[in-house]
Amino acid sequence: MNDEIKDKLVKFAQVVVNHPEYADAMECISRSIEATMTRGEPASVLLTGEPGTGKSTVCKIALSHFGERKVVATDAGTTEIVPAFYCSLQAGATTKSLTTSMLQELGSNNVTGNSSTLFKRLVTLLKTCQTKLIVLDEFDNLLRKGAEKSREQVCDWVRTLLNETLVPVAIVGIPSCEEIINAHPQLSRRYPYRHRMNHFTYSALDPASAFSKTLRAFSGEIKKIGEFDNSISLNTDQPLKAMYLATGGNMNGIRQILNDAFRLALLRNDGNFGLNDLIGAAELSVIPTAYYRNNAFRLTNDSLNKLISGRTVK
Repeated sequence: MNDEIKDKLVKFAQVVVNHPEYADAMECISRSIEATMTRGEPASVLLTGEPGTGKSTVCKIALSHFGERKVVATDAGTTEIVPAFYCSLQAGATTKSLTTSMLQELGSNNVTGNSSTLFKRLVTLLKTCQTKLIVLDEFDNLLRKGAEKSREQVCDWVRTLLNETLVPVAIVGIPSCEEIINAHPQLSRRYPYRHRMNHFTYSALDPASAFSKTLRAFSGEIKKIGEFDNSISLNTDQPLKAMYLATGGNMNGIRQILNDAFRLALLRNDGNFGLNDLIGAAELSVIPTAYYRNNAFRLTNDSLNKLISGRTVK
């Protein structure tokens, strides 16, 4: 694979197609920030969804809205402004390790001291850095066996951080994370805004459906980035139905197949991106959310219709 092909694959991987799920999640995050500021009380957001529904993409979009870090001059010297940052909750994390991770995200190299000292340092630094949002991902690690003690401590830690700083902490994880929040009434009431990301649903060739619009947008990006003379329209009858069965409407699955198909077409280098590329891509990987375990792109339109009707998908 040459550098030109690599560059095109990287460019396609960076494409973000906005759709209602992303918009609804972003609205929820924005609402939490505004409510916290205007009420003067913590009002954070819980963002959940099964793997591959786009939670990580929403996090990236949310963080990008706040702009880049920057160093500004003050009377006391220079200060780094960190409008928003991302932190993941690692398996086996303690409140001390979580505090240390956040301090490092804020650019602090001073991570010595006991838990209380580190926490006070974090509270001070969040104010100094003018942070408006913290994204805390992989909260579902607290559901692991043996994490009961950490679960209680982390929940109390988040509640205290919210109270002390009024910086919204967007918690992100699988749907079961909501059980953790609800089990702690004092934390639960600080998370009034909740959004669950879902897989795409199928709407029989409705050009206004989110699924159809998303595949149409991906079609356009593939043709433009790949500079293809001829490119299949992904939101037409057969590829739309096949993609739904092949992925179950899972965004990560869709991107996996499209990435592999795009790569095959670029390597062939004949100016075309077509159904055979999708057929070839579907042979290369396993999509756990698929509704049809064989290669859906090989099926006739009649077979696709029967399978979809059998699922009573609307």
